[in-house]
Amino acid sequence: MTTSPDMQASYPELAKAIARFQAFLGRQQWPQRTGWLQQSAVTTNGQLIVVNPDRLLSSDALESLYNQAAAGRLGVLLRALAHDEDISYCYLWAPTSKREAEEHMMPDGLKLSISATPGPIRTHTGLRFLWYRLRGPDSGGIQQLLT
Repeated sequence: MTTSPDMQASYPELAKAIARFQAFLGRQQWPQRTGWLQQSAVTTNGQLIVVNPDRLLSSDALESLYNQAAAGRLGVLLRALAHDEDISYCYLWAPTSKREAEEHMMPDGLKLSISATPGPIRTHTGLRFLWYRLRGPDSGGIQQLLT
C-alpha cells in the first residue's frame, strides 16, 4: 500500500511538532521551554508531582519514540503535565493497540494537550538509590497520570 502525502501530513517531523507544541504552550501561558519525561523521571503521590531532571529524555530518545509512534499510525500525544517558572514538563504517549487508541479516544495524527489542573511540582535530583526510595517500588509514573 502506498501512502499519499496527505496521510503523512498528520505527523510532521518532530522539530515541527515540538515548535507547534511550544506555540500551543505559549498561548496557554505555560513556559515554552520543555523537558521531556520518561517513565523513570516522574512520580506522584496523588497530590505532588516529583520530577527528576537528571532523567529527562534526550532529544535522540524523544525522536526515536516519536518516529516509532508515528509509524504505528495510532496517534501521538504531546502533553504538558506540569510546569515551574521556566520549564513545562511534558511527555509523549502513543497507544500500543487499536483498542488502547479507542479507549483513550486517540485520533490518528498529532494531538496536543496540557493538564487542565496541573498539580504542584517539585524537582528532585540525587543519588540513584535515593530517587528509587522516593519513587517507591509501585510508582506508576506517567501511566498513573494518564487521564
